[in-house]
Amino acid sequence: MQHWLWFFFAASSFTAYSQVSDTAHNPPHWIIWQEHMSPIPFNFVTDIDIAADGKKWISFCQPFGNNTGNNRGAGIARFDSADWKSWKLGPGASCITTLAHSNGDTAYYSARANSFNVPLIRTLENNQVEAVSGCVTPAWYPNMRFKGGKLELLSDSLTVLTPPDDCIKYNTTPAFKWSVYWDVPGWYLMGTYGRGIIKFNGVESITLPIHIDSVDLTDCFINAILIEPDVTANTGLGGKLWFSFFWTTRMESFSGIGIWDGQKVQIVRKETMGILSNLVYQLKRNPFDGSIWVGSLHGLARYRNGQWTAFNFGTGFMVGNEISAIEIDQLGNVWLGTNNGLVAYNDQGVIFSKRPVPKPAQPLKVFPNPAQEQTTLELWTEGPTQATISLHNLSGKLLRQEVWDIGEGGLSQNVLQLADFPPGIFVVVVETAGSRYHNRLVKF
Repeated sequence: MQHWLWFFFAASSFTAYSQVSDTAHNPPHWIIWQEHMSPIPFNFVTDIDIAADGKKWISFCQPFGNNTGNNRGAGIARFDSADWKSWKLGPGASCITTLAHSNGDTAYYSARANSFNVPLIRTLENNQVEAVSGCVTPAWYPNMRFKGGKLELLSDSLTVLTPPDDCIKYNTTPAFKWSVYWDVPGWYLMGTYGRGIIKFNGVESITLPIHIDSVDLTDCFINAILIEPDVTANTGLGGKLWFSFFWTTRMESFSGIGIWDGQKVQIVRKETMGILSNLVYQLKRNPFDGSIWVGSLHGLARYRNGQWTAFNFGTGFMVGNEISAIEIDQLGNVWLGTNNGLVAYNDQGVIFSKRPVPKPAQPLKVFPNPAQEQTTLELWTEGPTQATISLHNLSGKLLRQEVWDIGEGGLSQNVLQLADFPPGIFVVVVETAGSRYHNRLVKF
């Protein structure tokens, strides 16, 4: 442990917890956790990460007052669908900005210390706290994820870490700080200040148009990015590009959301549409129903089937209007981090475990097939595992390979993007630790 780590962990375990839930429905449509009635360490949520094994990791910040005393600092909580465990950090760290969790019992997070240097930290189940050598920055890590055994960090440059090795940094030129979208195969989409949106493949960076129709991005903060699958869009990204943009030097009414289909951009603002603030922090798509969730400074909004629905403090399940984090778990529950508590929401009912699904005659299904822009892989497994997806041509040549982290047993789904491939016949191979399945796939 290095000498500049001035904080400590105080860990607590809870085998039972209290919360407020929607009693009008069974199962409830929403569940709320707040500091005074549950084991979460603070009310201000800064980030949520849902690991492949289904555990929810949540980071918290206490942004008010000075950083002295046990009631100030930051914290982490873990929920395994039955029990909570929480850790409070001491006064040396003023805030946790982001976190990510690998399979196992190690959580990685960045903590903004009093020195304004931001270390990348990991904590083990035995509460040991370590700094990751070579991963200290004077800025911060706005986003990170754990995938395929590697931790990927967004800072002024893309950083890839294979624990417990040191960081390897890729210079994206120009620097970016504000947002990242991970789900374009082979690329990272990065939001910048002043340079619009960048595609980066680990070697080269490409700047998307910074003048998109009526929106000039050269003076904007790009706070959030999202791809909505749409076969009619010609953005080259597999669908429509959603992005939130914000000017600090102009009135908020000039900010908002842009939806670009490759030809024109649709502007979404609170003055004309369903969002509650033009300062948008979060964009997240629910793959179960295709809805898009928008988290802003003054509330939450959902776009589904062409309709907007707004939620704020006056709505039953909303405890805070500032939406700092949105994640969707493997059961379709929407997890919302606010400035006043944590919420799990599902208009079909919040559940934390699903009934066992018997093994089907064909453990791997590919649909639609034939497909055009994308297809869905549905795989049955006995429990959490990691699968490798490979796409081959009929000659056996490997065309693409990616890792699929499966968090629960039963049926799991993964979307395979096909926009970069020409029409033809391919073979999809899915391998786990003890099984290997393959299906023919036709792209037209």
